[in-house]
Amino acid sequence: MRTPVLAAALLMCLCTTASATRTRMPLECFDRTTLRYVDYRHPWAMVLSPDNVMHRAKVGDHLGLSDGRVVRITAERIDILELVPDGDGGWVDRAVSVPRREKETASAVDPDALVDHCVVTR
Repeated sequence: MRTPVLAAALLMCLCTTASATRTRMPLECFDRTTLRYVDYRHPWAMVLSPDNVMHRAKVGDHLGLSDGRVVRITAERIDILELVPDGDGGWVDRAVSVPRREKETASAVDPDALVDHCVVTR
């Protein structure tokens, strides 16, 4: 059974984006501020979504609700370029980042259980 929050997130993934010709990625179902960057395994960033599912992301992947594209991953943060409305019917880029959470660790995550941008099956 799906929770109301998860169901709402899945519905958001079906909405159109500024880049309507592109298929949305799993991490685009969540607000960027709710994602937790927990580990760096070059070239992957291990990202925990609000539903406690571990994802991996690489440069070029998209995440967040504002058409965010990963432009750089370091051990300290994920740099993202978001595409947001400019108020005049157009779009502007906004540079943001997701910092790595020092207190958290992904040491218990089995990297072999992760498949390109897919959730870990339990």
